[in-house]
Parts: sequence; C-alpha cells; structure tokens
Amino acid sequence: MLDGLTEHLGKPEDDWVISTTLDPRMQTIVERAVSARLGDHPSLQAAVVLIDIHGGIRAMAGGRSYRGDPFNRAASSHRQPGSAFKPFVYLAALDRGWHADSMIEDAPVRVDNWEPKNSGERYFGEVTLEDAFARSLNTVAVRLSEDAGIDRVIEKARRLGIQSELRAVPSIALGTSEVTPLELTASYLPFMSGGIRRPAFSVTRVTDASADLLYAHVAAEVQVISAPELADMQRMLRAVVTRGTGKVAALADREAFGKTGTTSDARDAWFVGYAGDHVAGVWVGRDDNRPMAGISGANLPALIWRDVMGAVPRDAPQAPRPVARPNPEDDPVDLSTQLAKRGLDFLFGWIEQRIEEATR
Repeated sequence: MLDGLTEHLGKPEDDWVISTTLDPRMQTIVERAVSARLGDHPSLQAAVVLIDIHGGIRAMAGGRSYRGDPFNRAASSHRQPGSAFKPFVYLAALDRGWHADSMIEDAPVRVDNWEPKNSGERYFGEVTLEDAFARSLNTVAVRLSEDAGIDRVIEKARRLGIQSELRAVPSIALGTSEVTPLELTASYLPFMSGGIRRPAFSVTRVTDASADLLYAHVAAEVQVISAPELADMQRMLRAVVTRGTGKVAALADREAFGKTGTTSDARDAWFVGYAGDHVAGVWVGRDDNRPMAGISGANLPALIWRDVMGAVPRDAPQAPRPVARPNPEDDPVDLSTQLAKRGLDFLFGWIEQRIEEATR
C-alpha cells in the first residue's frame, strides 16, 4: 500500500490519513460468505470483489482467511475466466450486426484441428443468441468469435477494462486467457452503468498529519457500449439468471444479471454479475489448479455471489467528480487504479485482520 503511494507522493515525513472506499459491514459479510460456503470444501480457495457503480471497491476477499494465507487472489491471481469471458465475444458479435433475437446453429464446430464441445456434449440446433448465452453454449460462442474476428473480441475486452495478456487464438472465445478477479469484475461495470467504463479505485483521499490534502480521487469515465448493444447485453445477462446457468444467483428483492464460468475439468469456477448499483465477482478454485469435482460457476460461486449481493445496500455512495474521456486510449494513468492493482494486498489484508480480531 505504502509502496504504491510513495511512488507518486514521495515518502511521508509524518503520518498519512488514507480514506478508502471500503464498507466494513460488506467486508465482514463477504468474508463470512466465503468462510461459510467453503466450510465443506477445505481444499478450495475463493476470491470476491464488490464494486459500486462509481468504481469504488467496497469489499474484497483474497482467500479463505488473511490470517492463514495473506496472498490476495482477488487482485494478484491470474486464472482462466471460462464462459465468464463470453460477454466480450457477444459484444463483438453485436458490433458486427447480430442481435439477441438472431438465430444461430448450435452444433459441433471445428476450427483448424480444434473441436470445442458444449457441456455434456448436448446441442440444441437453431437457437437465438439470447438462448445460447443463457445456456452458455460453447459452439455458439466460437462461431460468433470466428465471425466477428478474434481481434474484435480482444478490442471489446480491452475497451471494457481487461488489461491482462489476451492470446489471439480461437479458444479465447471460451475464456482461456487468464485474468484477475478484480479486473474481470470491473469490466462488467459498464453493463450496469449505462455503457460507461469507470476504473476501479480504492483510495479516495490522502492527507497528512496537518490535514493538508495530498491526493483526492477524480473519476475518469468513457462510453464504451452503445445503447442498442447495451440493451441486448442486459437482456442476455438477465436471461442467465432467470432461466439459464445462473438461476441459483437469483435475488428475491431485485433483478439480477450475470454470467457463470467454468473452465476445463472445473479448475476454475466463476460467477460475475450485478444488481442495483453494485457489481460483484466470485472465483472458486484450487491454488494448485487441480480439478474440482462437482463444482461449477452455476453452484458454489453463484451461492457466494447471492449471499453477498443479497446484503448489499440499494444505493451507492455519492459519486466522485467525473472527468469525461472520449476514448479509453486517452485515459490518464490514475493513482487510484495503480493502488487497486498494487496496494490492495496490504490494504485489504490489514482490514481483514482488524475485522477478524474484532469479531472473534
């Protein structure tokens, strides 16, 4: 945490007062949800990120317990997102002229020597894009990626905030390039915020011992999804929860939108989605990358997500002052974004320790 600050502000001569976006109540709920749901799975780990509509990181769990293992998987662990990457594929297809009601064939497909298969090797023939997305049909995602072009898929992921390396190979359609839970969760924010991308941040203000302001977060935002494409994406993300692979994540008091993800041999399981004005992402897996019997994005991650999102306050805190940017490429290097990448290991680990001590 201090390394990230001192790089930009210099070494402190006196104490600093650092104000963060953390909600202690939600931090406790996130940690308890992870602990409760992983109780019967001692070999599994989980990462959870909760972000408000302004990009403020409200809670984060980097594993089962910071006390037992301080490594922050939410900010620092790169894992394959599986089908949780498919929104970028579908967004690229919408950009090519496809629509949620467009018909496409779900049948075995071959790209060079690669033959991707649906879960359970079930195929449904002619389906709408909405049905294919809700059912997370792999062959459809591959067909759309090949039609739109892999470069366009990568460009969409970049525009929404994915910064990790993305390999330009056909299997990118099924989420084979690794990302962090933090960046994947933040990249779903534009689906909730009217198509506007806002970088995730964790530090709002830094003052010195004399209350002199050293740093104040100023939000940057850019429109990354058009209104027609956003309407189709929201419709498909809603279908995942209402009748698709993410039904377990449904909330009793508000609409939920999201996407499941399960990688080959269930080495990674995800649920990323939003409700109201908060987005949350959940990853479950093993540090040694071994398969998980019986675990998929449709069960354990979706349950943790529901536990967390069901307790989220309906209203986000007051928005920071935005600075509009016409293109994502023009975004300035923002100190708070750098801290979100580099400093959260310390910041949220320290807070987890304090909460554990207070609740023992």
